Amino acid sequence: MMNLLIDNYVKKMTTDDIKSFLTNNHIYLNDSDISFFYHLIKTNYKDILKYPDDYLKMIQNKVTKDDYNKIYNLYLNYKNYL
Repeated sequence: MMNLLIDNYVKKMTTDDIKSFLTNNHIYLNDSDISFFYHLIKTNYKDILKYPDDYLKMIQNKVTKDDYNKIYNLYLNYKNYL
């Protein structure tokens, strides 16, 4: 059931959804980074859910250390819901 919800959400997801989520969590990325995350999620979300550590390592060099730490903490907060 959870996978179906995630599938449906990702299909409808926009860059504005990502930007809003990040902003609500006090993460402010530029449009290029938001676009990067959008495409990463849209094309790899199933793998991201299976292998989150691989993707966390990938984005660690993409964003600032402070932003990465915030993203990592979000992951820790949400991982138990998957």
